[in-house]
Amino acid sequence: MPESEKQETSDPDWSKAYRETKNVPWYRPNIDKKVTPETRKLLEQYSNIPPSQVLQHVHTIRDKLWAIRSYPCTGIGLWLDPMLPKSPAYSTIIQKLQAGGTCLDIGCFIGQDLRRLVADGAPSDRLYAVDVVSHWDVGYEMYRDRDRFSAHFIEADILYPTAELRALMGTVDVLSITHVLHQWDWAGQVKAVEQLVSVGTTQHLH
Repeated sequence: MPESEKQETSDPDWSKAYRETKNVPWYRPNIDKKVTPETRKLLEQYSNIPPSQVLQHVHTIRDKLWAIRSYPCTGIGLWLDPMLPKSPAYSTIIQKLQAGGTCLDIGCFIGQDLRRLVADGAPSDRLYAVDVVSHWDVGYEMYRDRDRFSAHFIEADILYPTAELRALMGTVDVLSITHVLHQWDWAGQVKAVEQLVSVGTTQHLH
């Protein structure tokens, strides 16, 4: 498949076109209300950010992320609320990871779900993360854990897996994907799910 089609499918041009402007409906200057009590707790207790600095820290990080890609979820602060803990299987996922299982976060962004897993007791070296564009270094800035967060990041497009991503096929116990599938048309969604199924083990949770 031509590179131009791949870019259009998995890394949309519009997300690059607005990086140098904030004059768009999906950029909200103030996202204080997106900092939930759980998010604040994570930043204060896991990241050791002083309470008085949390809100300014969040806005500084958001603008660094915006400079990479101008996603709506970035502009309005959706990424501040990890989604995986909302799963009914969350406690089971923690137990599986503590027992030596592995988790792959598709569309990981800055790794917010993975940080929550670690804060709740999962070993970070059992975690894998994939995204088509790397925001990973900003994640270290967000959570101030570069020296202790050992998750494995792979910059790849799940529609066109790299050798590193293909090496995980059949080995992952937990698959997590949020805020991703909506970006494709139906055919793209089917292809993405087919790729995801090939990554998991026969007994995976997702």
